[in-house]
Amino acid sequence: MPNIEQNVGCSAERDRRLYERIVKRTHQWQGRIFSVDTLEVELFDGSHGYREIVNHRGGAGVVAVIDGRVCLVRQYRVALGRMTLEIPAGKIDGDETGAACAARELSEETGLAAEELVPLGVAEGSPGFTNEHTEIFLAKGLSLKDGHPDEGEYISLGWPRRGDRGRPHGKAARCEDLPRTSARARIAIEWQSTGSLSSAG
Repeated sequence: MPNIEQNVGCSAERDRRLYERIVKRTHQWQGRIFSVDTLEVELFDGSHGYREIVNHRGGAGVVAVIDGRVCLVRQYRVALGRMTLEIPAGKIDGDETGAACAARELSEETGLAAEELVPLGVAEGSPGFTNEHTEIFLAKGLSLKDGHPDEGEYISLGWPRRGDRGRPHGKAARCEDLPRTSARARIAIEWQSTGSLSSAG
């Protein structure tokens, strides 16, 4: 049986028993976008475990709303083998800030520019094995410019209306006709559906 902490809540003493001290880090692979390390960790009881970690610089995404519609990017993801709907987003380049990355991706993927980008929070997709994270921003004061996707990147835009709740082509659309939406896109649609973004725009 796993050792499950019964008490819910924050406690320095309880948390201390959950920490894992890195004893050894071994670099396994370096790619263009991410790298892979194996970690030997020491647990609270003195035993050792091993973790495989994907290191990633992180990225930024934008919730862009115009006239009650959320801007989503439709593209094919070969890793999943299907079409997806995502908020405009991408990886941080060099010493770029999250806000700068968000503004660049918004412009490249949608042709939109924002007067202001308001931080909404940070999404950590798979913390069990990667430190990749996405800073999410709300775009305010939107205007249209020309989009310039990265070389080899083919995308189109979808604009689900408030209340569509994940059906980017309207409530009459058949489920089998819709690509899957990413978790970040579903959050954006849900926020707009409940009206929590309306007062911010």
